[in-house]
Amino acid sequence: MDSLVRSNIIKVAESLFVKYGIKSIKVDDICNDLHMSKKTFYTEFENKEALIEIVWDNICKKGPERFHNISEIDTCDNIIDLWMQGPSLAAREHNKKYEIFVYDLLKYYPEIHRKQVALREKQICDTLRRVLTRGIEQGLFRSDLNIDYLIPLCNGWNDMAIEAFLKMPKSEHKNYLRFLLDAFMHLVCSEEGLAYYLNNHYQLEK
Repeated sequence: MDSLVRSNIIKVAESLFVKYGIKSIKVDDICNDLHMSKKTFYTEFENKEALIEIVWDNICKKGPERFHNISEIDTCDNIIDLWMQGPSLAAREHNKKYEIFVYDLLKYYPEIHRKQVALREKQICDTLRRVLTRGIEQGLFRSDLNIDYLIPLCNGWNDMAIEAFLKMPKSEHKNYLRFLLDAFMHLVCSEEGLAYYLNNHYQLEK
């Protein structure tokens, strides 16, 4: 179980990282806020990166999921409607709170981000597999989709998208995410599903 000192370091670090960004906060800043020596800090954490990893893990555990469970996917009447809902209000508030932290993490500590994604990869892949399967069952996604091929493609697409995301101005992020979602829908939808998406969601997204 974490010591009180360790817990306080994590708590203060998260607060500072979220408010000012990871890059601008140094170990000295955390120690000064806690009125502790750097020697005490390094008895709990090997380095700043180790602390960032713990903070990121805690943030991920606190965050609401896009889909709460598989049963929500299995019982929905229209997978396109469910998919296009995007994050819940709670998820949007969570994402906004940690926006600076996540941006710095992706930009300056990508390996820490990838490690957490790797830990959740099975869950993400299982969810995507069920979404695609449900869409095919409903006739909204193409019946000829090879899900085993598509999931790794989506994972690779996501990695490349993150790299592009970091190179563009923040003002372009929202439009870029909409573009990626639109491209995904054009890739997987059947003729019927694409017509439904264009009539019920595309103009709203624009």
